[in-house]
Amino acid sequence: MARFEAGARFVIVGTLLIEDPALVQELVDRFDGRILAGIDARGHEIAFRGWLQTAGRERDDLIREVALRGFERIVFTEIARDGAGTGYDIAALAHVAGLSSLKVTASGGAQTLDDLSALAAGTPENVDSAIVGRALYEGTLDLAEAIGALS
Repeated sequence: MARFEAGARFVIVGTLLIEDPALVQELVDRFDGRILAGIDARGHEIAFRGWLQTAGRERDDLIREVALRGFERIVFTEIARDGAGTGYDIAALAHVAGLSSLKVTASGGAQTLDDLSALAAGTPENVDSAIVGRALYEGTLDLAEAIGALS
């Protein structure tokens, strides 16, 4: 895969999970542990193609399927929280993490160190990482301070 040849350590697939599950399975089998499932949802409804389309499938069903297909990690985004700076959807992330033993990366909503602390305190251990974007860009979260506080 060209992305790995270019130096990527991991590749996230999202839309392909919906549109070409056979290809996704080939990638998972070929690149053991390096293909991550990107699951974006509005509540229980899966969104794909840049959140412009809905899949007509339940979020939880897709997460269970991904767990059975050999993935090791999902990157889960609650779309309503992404970029809003209102904190992670702790209840949704705890629920998603409880559906399987997959590792979960939380995405969408962080604005402050308190948001990351709430994530760590309110979710199971398999929610072991988080994506922080806008908060770093806008300066509402100091990366070095967050790493120090949460390690």
